[in-house]
Amino acid sequence: MVVLINDGMEKQKMRKHKVVIMGGGPAGLTAAYSLVQKGYEVILLEQEMQVGGQSKTIHYNGYQFDLGGHRFLSAYDDVLSLVKNLLGEELGTVPRKSSILFDGRLIRYPLKLEDVLRKMKLSVSARAVIDYCWEKLKNMIKEGPEESFEGWTRKRFGKTLYDIYFGMYTEKVWGVSPKTISADWARKRITSVNLMEVMKSLIGLKKQQGVFECSEFYYPSQGIGRIYEKLAESVIAMGGTIHLGSKVSEITLGQGGKIASVGYERSGDHCETSGDWVVSTIPLPEFISAIRPAPSEKIQQIARSLPNRCLRFVALLVDRSQITDNLWIHVPEKHIRFFRIQEFGNWSQKMVPEGKTVLLCEFACNKEDSLWNMEEERLKEICIQDLEKLGMINRAEVLEYRVEALEYGYPLYSLDYKEKLEILYDYLLSIPNIVAHGRQGLYRYDTMDHAMKTGMIASAIVAGDLPRKELIRTSEVTDQY
Repeated sequence: MVVLINDGMEKQKMRKHKVVIMGGGPAGLTAAYSLVQKGYEVILLEQEMQVGGQSKTIHYNGYQFDLGGHRFLSAYDDVLSLVKNLLGEELGTVPRKSSILFDGRLIRYPLKLEDVLRKMKLSVSARAVIDYCWEKLKNMIKEGPEESFEGWTRKRFGKTLYDIYFGMYTEKVWGVSPKTISADWARKRITSVNLMEVMKSLIGLKKQQGVFECSEFYYPSQGIGRIYEKLAESVIAMGGTIHLGSKVSEITLGQGGKIASVGYERSGDHCETSGDWVVSTIPLPEFISAIRPAPSEKIQQIARSLPNRCLRFVALLVDRSQITDNLWIHVPEKHIRFFRIQEFGNWSQKMVPEGKTVLLCEFACNKEDSLWNMEEERLKEICIQDLEKLGMINRAEVLEYRVEALEYGYPLYSLDYKEKLEILYDYLLSIPNIVAHGRQGLYRYDTMDHAMKTGMIASAIVAGDLPRKELIRTSEVTDQY
């Protein structure tokens, strides 16, 4: 027996519940792990044949790569402790080495004084400092607007840095003008980046680093996906059930507006399950579209209107032990089609064959774009051509390639996203036995460790220790960044 607390925090004695979890990424697996530990019957549905979601590691022909750069750091002690206990000696530390490609030069980030002076033109550096000071002066007289990403970044960095990096890179990744992106995205992702702090670092006045400014981070030797493989193994070992290749197709509401059953497709068959609680980490628009009877047209229209950025990845196995000493390189320049390069031989030598490395080129696109629908061979050719333009490789060094895709990559914070989400969240709360969380479940651009933290909170909600609104409040957390 366990004490459960409803949304009004009224205590009552009830049996432990069966819980259906939709999605096997960081958020869903952490919820499953926490619930199984508490003695709940758990069944998890994952549409792919591999756990990890966006944080999975691809194993292919003797080499491995992640879908993007997933370094592990956390200000949450319980999340950090969980990962350390799961991975043990597999979890090592990796020195952070990353750069921005600027005017044909690799500028190391975080900035180093000698690197900046050696590589950036004096005229550009001087203009950036002047613009920064000018923005500060203007805002001392009258606060400038910052509703959009453009307004927020220009106010803090000045026109020059916005033009040569923030604006150009953001438009490349998101495919829309930064004027149409909410400033909330900047607040969540680059709050800790401040030119005055950079200047202090350059002259040695800033000593203490924030959590996500650290010079090294945790990383499993066999890729970030090992965290979630280990979580899945633990869930199964403790009695939980995980169905891979199981795509949710229908969510049926029953008496009192509760979810009565969850239908899913598996190996060509239609299957059905049910639980006292349903925990959803699948994309919010997909969750809404699967509900029967369907919600109001207004709810459906809002869900369909939530913009999302798709991602495609091309991994190239290169016949060289190392291309650069960077883990990743941001590429804001428009004449190069990909926006970021990862080199996985630098993340871990155990992920690549001896004497070889893997370059991963990342493309952002929409479902109707030519990039999303492009044949794999053609996309690979674009990667090779652009890498040759950058002088990083030559064609003869490429031994083989692998292409991967994420339909739901980045939730795009349009200027009116908050108003839309408030309506959808109210609808979610009208369904008594649903808990939605994670990047996709709540349409929040959160980090991997934060997604895991929301999994723990989802478990506490099912156990009756927290109200469901706690997850919506927690999704706004930005202070650790």
